Amino acid sequence: MSKKDSNDMSLLILNSGMVNNPGICIKDMGSTFACVCEKCQNEFINIANKYLNDMKIIAIDFDGVIHDIEHPLPGRRMGAPITGAREALLELADNLNKIIIFTVRANTEQGVRVVANFMNYYYLPYNEITNIKPVANIYIDDKGVRFTNWSDILKLL
Repeated sequence: MSKKDSNDMSLLILNSGMVNNPGICIKDMGSTFACVCEKCQNEFINIANKYLNDMKIIAIDFDGVIHDIEHPLPGRRMGAPITGAREALLELADNLNKIIIFTVRANTEQGVRVVANFMNYYYLPYNEITNIKPVANIYIDDKGVRFTNWSDILKLL
């Protein structure tokens, strides 16, 4: 079916009112419009559920985890991305995770812009930038300590 024929079929289906009939799959008839049939609705629900079940919210510290704070670039206040950061962020994004960058730098609008500009300049994917520790499934931070019990924490300090 040509694109013109497909468009003509879609208009015919829309004009006939079949698009509102949940018993008829207009996609099976060559339509490019969203279908409301039970089969397509169930397929959409299954995909949405898989996405929601698989998606993790990952909060990642900016300084020392994404960019090299110890080695600023000449004439800059920030260093280049940490080796492997771009590849890791791309993989996390490809796996449909929500990536939240958290940093004290984001305590002003200008700070958020600075971090966003860095992320965009190096093509580093993210969904949000904040200065507040977000609710997340996983936290990645270079200064964090994994809590097991208070006795072990006190020994570390």
